[in-house]
Amino acid sequence: MSSEPYSAETLHAYVDGELQGKEHARVRAWLRCHPDAQSTVDDFRRLNGMLRELYAPLLQEPVPRELLSPAAQRPGSRNWRNGIAAIAASVMLLSIGTLMGWQLARMQTAAPQGGGEDIEAVAQEAAMAYTIYAPEVLHPVEVSGDRRKRLTTWLGKRLGTHLIAPSLSKHGYHLLGGRLLSSEDGPGALLMYENAQGGRLVLYTCHNDRESLKSTLRFSRERNIAVYYWTHGGLWHALAGETDHAVLKELARSAHRQMSS
Repeated sequence: MSSEPYSAETLHAYVDGELQGKEHARVRAWLRCHPDAQSTVDDFRRLNGMLRELYAPLLQEPVPRELLSPAAQRPGSRNWRNGIAAIAASVMLLSIGTLMGWQLARMQTAAPQGGGEDIEAVAQEAAMAYTIYAPEVLHPVEVSGDRRKRLTTWLGKRLGTHLIAPSLSKHGYHLLGGRLLSSEDGPGALLMYENAQGGRLVLYTCHNDRESLKSTLRFSRERNIAVYYWTHGGLWHALAGETDHAVLKELARSAHRQMSS
């Protein structure tokens, strides 16, 4: 059995079912002895699931007519069908590239073993959720913010807690809606907020087994995404966005007060 770490490319091939026979068995056996690499493989699988959830419906959606040539617009045309497949494939590849970049960055800059890696992980997960869902036009949320009570009841039930959707309206942001996510510690919840200019924020919540930590705001920057995060009542909360640092801090303080009261 190899003691050298396998490359990210090999681990992706393993997750995607591209390794066969002895090579697949060697990687599987190696992973049993390397829990950090197994965690990375689990992350890859979660990313694959997110991509399937996000982009499988694209093949069912009509392609805008302005993107099609006159010949390709004829129903049943082979060009028409190929156009749909090409657009869906392009979006998928772009998303895979973005998310692989996120994962490789995490592998390269992973925190050393100790007291801080869980804290950084929640900030990274919130930033990744923002990267995936904030740009979405058709399906940014599963349940609309118009049904706030239904949304918080549903997500709170899945997390096994009372979930509060803080009001950020005095700061110019309204609740767009939310969706259920998966986290390393089970179900996670995402609430999305939007302002009049179309700027968005995500509030990510997941379980935390380190209740002894003080409920104070902490800051992290993941690439160009700012994240303020805190813990309260056995949960992590993280507010992420590409807005001004001072504005996000004030928004996070407001959310922290409402969710910690």
